[in-house]
Amino acid sequence: MENDELLDKIQVMFLALEMRMDRRFDAMERRLDSMDRKLTLHAGVLSQIVKWSDLMEREVSRVSNELAEVQDRLAKLENPNAA
Repeated sequence: MENDELLDKIQVMFLALEMRMDRRFDAMERRLDSMDRKLTLHAGVLSQIVKWSDLMEREVSRVSNELAEVQDRLAKLENPNAA
């Protein structure tokens, strides 16, 4: 086998290897893009859940304070001399 034939075979092998690598990288890029879209979606949903949770926490605190005030007023009504 001559040097030129050997070089041609090596070039063909490198081209085939490059094509396989390109396909694999393209497939990996598609998977990463898909994962990125899913993570972005999940982050948006999680953000809404955190906002809702913060709102509920403030509402529970407000209702708890109102309940304490009502209990204080009720205690004063039940025992007017103790105040």
